[in-house]
Amino acid sequence: MDNTTSPVKYWLRKTGRTAKWLSREVGVTEAHMSRIINGKAIPPKSLQIAIAHVSEGGIPADAWVPE
Repeated sequence: MDNTTSPVKYWLRKTGRTAKWLSREVGVTEAHMSRIINGKAIPPKSLQIAIAHVSEGGIPADAWVPE
């Protein structure tokens, strides 16, 4: 993954899943998931954990921690 690709976008591409699928699985709107994927929103910790769970660790909960 390069530094310009969000961890969610990378995982979606790698697994062939869609943003629509992920948004349904974690209970957010497609619009909100789009903002997360495009780096315009940082999910709250509870959503970070839900995304990590649904992705089976493919998108770690600490993926949004600034380096």
